Formats: sequence, structure tokens, C-alpha cells
Amino acid sequence: MRTINTDVLIIGGGGAALRAAIEASRSGVQVTLVLKDKLGKSGATAFQVSEMAGYNSPDGVEDKLDNPESYFEDMVSAGKGMADPKLAQIVAENAESSVQELDDWGVEFKKNPNGDYYAFLSCFSTKARTHVIKGHGEPIIKAMINNLSDDINILDQTTALRLLVNEGECLGVYALEEKGEELLILSKATILATGGAGQLFEKNMNPYDITGDGYALGYLAGADIVNMEFMQVGIGISYPLTSLINAYIWGGHPDLTDINGKSIFDGRIPNILKKNDILDAHQHHFPFSTSDDSKYLEICIQKTILDKVATTNGGVLCDFTNMTHEYVQSCTNKFGLHEMWPIAYKFLLSRGVDLLKNPVELSCFAHAVNGGLKINEQAKTTVNRLFAIGETAGGPHGADRLGGNMMLTCQVFGKIAGREAGKLAKDDKFNKYDNNMFNADIDEVKQILYKDIDVKSFKDKIKKLNQRYLLILRSENGLLLLKENLKGLMKDLISSPAGDKPEIQNVEIYHMIITSLLMTRAAEMRKESRGSHYREDIPTLKDEYSKPNILNNELFNLFEL
Repeated sequence: MRTINTDVLIIGGGGAALRAAIEASRSGVQVTLVLKDKLGKSGATAFQVSEMAGYNSPDGVEDKLDNPESYFEDMVSAGKGMADPKLAQIVAENAESSVQELDDWGVEFKKNPNGDYYAFLSCFSTKARTHVIKGHGEPIIKAMINNLSDDINILDQTTALRLLVNEGECLGVYALEEKGEELLILSKATILATGGAGQLFEKNMNPYDITGDGYALGYLAGADIVNMEFMQVGIGISYPLTSLINAYIWGGHPDLTDINGKSIFDGRIPNILKKNDILDAHQHHFPFSTSDDSKYLEICIQKTILDKVATTNGGVLCDFTNMTHEYVQSCTNKFGLHEMWPIAYKFLLSRGVDLLKNPVELSCFAHAVNGGLKINEQAKTTVNRLFAIGETAGGPHGADRLGGNMMLTCQVFGKIAGREAGKLAKDDKFNKYDNNMFNADIDEVKQILYKDIDVKSFKDKIKKLNQRYLLILRSENGLLLLKENLKGLMKDLISSPAGDKPEIQNVEIYHMIITSLLMTRAAEMRKESRGSHYREDIPTLKDEYSKPNILNNELFNLFEL
């Protein structure tokens, strides 16, 4: 086994990880970056799921009354008691400088004819502050790569298998290269930036490498984990391509029907509501939320599927063919349909889809986790020398998350974590370690690594179970059934016969099951509906659940639930 010593170890390859690497390197310490895929492809930031990326800044370019305090209030309000106010304040105070930094680095933002930034009213906001990055997150990744120092040690196509923890301190990671070489990477500070958990679901808006690794690694290391029941789920095109549907598009009032041509709303919504009431409410936000009547759109889509009247490809038909470009241009409302429609239309047209000529099929997709490893103002977790940023971190967001906040949060806390990890790496009080102290943890994960299993079958079962019982329609009975099935899959994995070679995807499956159980447990504990968390059996919000759920391996054992 090859041993690598470094000052700062960063696990991940998206926008948060790369921003942390830049900042840590500026501290004058040795930085090692471990990426599951190749540089520029690893992580969710570079994965284009729509025509643009939103990036918030309360700079007042569209609404002169906007400011960091107003922005902060929107974050806390959307979080519904689940967002950490101190972390939200940091995001609000650093947003404008983050936009300027990216602009200086060559990231192209949509601008008005007068040269000011264009901004629109995005999810759950009261002010139009969401700036537009053309090309989604890829321009951010390119800017980050261009600013990486040449002396950063980049280990691509390398998977983190187990954090190395001794006496409450994270001292690095046990990892495996794609070619099969084992690595022991010992570090003075470790930053987890592995993204979210989209691949836990059958339909998702994430690349293949987003399998919930960071949450599982953090849980096994003993870190506190918060808000795992809250996940952004949104509607997207599932056929003939996969693409996110932004909120403003519902102003076009498309027809939504099942395979028999019947409206998906018939018999599934309160009598006092009409289709367009629901669609108009959904212009306020892309993701599913119990906070308003828009929730019936996702609920009706899921129930259409459960009632077995979905389309051939497992979705619902969405028909925009009654629209015209002229009609769109007349919709000069605050949600930005008239401005953003041409971008969306051209984006889809370039991929062979003409929304004005042919219906498309829609489904509900897992998008981004609002929770994660609990962090403080320095992005430190509850495990010493371990940081978490990006979608792996919990706290900046709550029950609902403002549109345009995720990529911003990645940059803000990526910068903070890189700086603080660099400081920590220079600390003379660092405890020396003995490589042998990690043997037990390494042997444990090797038991999983060397299993002879049908990887595809395991992954398909996990995804189907989560899609059915965890995505939108949650209930006590459903969560119990999900939990028991996940525990059964874990038992099957552990008891599978040994193989003769290491299989990285075995550990992915292990992480997927652990993260699924964390989300299931959090959803089970929250016996109410709040923000993105919906309980069919308890559809109301309750005051007794006004505090975040904290999970860790000292509070409960996932395998004994």
C-alpha cells in the first residue's frame, strides 16, 4: 500500500472542492485533491442539467431595495427554522464579492443592455437577485481549473473508501485508484466535498459519481449530520432527453395528461383549486415544497405513476404546443419567463426538442440534498480536522433552499474551508500518527471491497426503493418498508461471497445504503410536513418539530434501527 503525506486533503472535484484547493494552496501548504472522476468532469457542478445556472447576489441590480440583510431574511424564511442563521449570514455577506470574483475569472453572466447584471426572481426569494450563468456550472469549473496552482497534487479516478479517524481526529483517508492500487493518504486537515446523493434515486439530475459518499464517510467517522430529510426534488423532462424544467416556464400553462389523455389533476386536487392556480404557484420555485399549492403538481405526477397510467417511459405528457413566442414575450412578469424562454427554447432545440411542436414527458427528479454534515462558521464538522463544504455540508440551507444558492454556497464555504484548513495544517500541535492504528477500519471496508456481487442489481433495487418511498410521497408505513428493504440489502451485501479482486462499486453500494438509511431515519423522525419534506400521513406543519434533526453513529446504529 502506497502512503502519501499531505498538509490539506480535499476529497471531491466540483466547484466547492476546487475553490477550496485554490484557497488552501494560497496558504503555502501542500494540497492533495482526490477526484472520483477526471479533473473537469468530477462532481455535479460541471454536469449541465438546464440552460443556465442561477447564482445569487443581493447587489440591487434589479431591485434597489435588495441588500444582504433582505437576502439573509429570505434564506432563514425558506429554511423554516432548519437553516443555521450564522451560516446563512456568511452566505449573504459574501455573495456579491463571489460574483465579482467569478466575473474577474472569466465566468460569463447574462447582462442587461446597460452592462449591469441581469437578475430574476428565483425560488423562494422576495427580491430579484438570481444572476444567470450561461452554460450552467461548466464555466465555473473551467475558471477554477485555470486558477489551480501547478503544485497541487491531483489524484483523479481515485475513490475515498474510509476516513481515517483516531481519538476524534480525522487524519486522512484510505482510497483506491481505478487501476486497483491502494492508497493511505495522511493529512493534517481533510475537506469533504463529494457532492450530494442524486444517484440514490431512479430519476435524478446528477452525474454517475454522486452516490452519497460524503454522508456515509462522515457518519462512519462519527460526524453529526443534519437535515437529511430535506432534499430538493424538481420536475424535469424525462423523454426524449433529460433536462431540468425551471420555475418560470409554468407561466406558459401547459397541458399535463396521463397516457389516456386525462388531466393528471382530475380527482387528485382539492375542488377549490384549478390547474392554472397550481402552475402559477409553481412559478415561485423550481423544487417541490409543501409551503404552497404548487405541491399538487409533483404529488399528481407521482400519483399518476403509482396509479399505473403513466406514459410508456414512466412520466406524464406535457404539451406546450398551444404557446407562441409572441405570447411568451407578453408575459413580462417578475419570474422572468419572457427573458429566459428564448434561452430555454434554444437550449432544448439544439438537443432536438421543439417545445412548440411536440409534447415531452415529465417526471420528478432528485436534485440536491439540503442537509449534510453539520458545520460551523469555519466549515468545520464535529470531527476534529474534518471540514465539509458544498452539498456534503448541512446547515446553510433548511427545509427549503433559495434558487441560486447552491453554487454560491459552494464557492463561499469552499474559500473559507480552504483558508481554515491551510491555517490548521500549519499548526505545530498536530499529533503524530502510526499507520497501523487504521488497520481495523481498513480491514472492515476491505470486506466490502472484495465481494462478488451483481452491482447493477443492487443499485437498481436501491434506486427503485428510494424513488417510490423517499422522493415525494412519504408515510410511516412506506418508510418502514423502505428501511427494512435497505437493511435487507445491507445484509445481502455483507453476507455475499468474497471475490478475488477489489470492486470500487461495492463500496459505492455500501455508501448508497448508509446514506439512504440516514435519509429514511431523518424522514421517519420528522412526523410532520415541512418544506421539501412531505408526509402523506401527516400533511401539516407542527411546532414540536421546529428544530433540526441531528444524526450520528453514537445516537443510533443504522443497522439496528
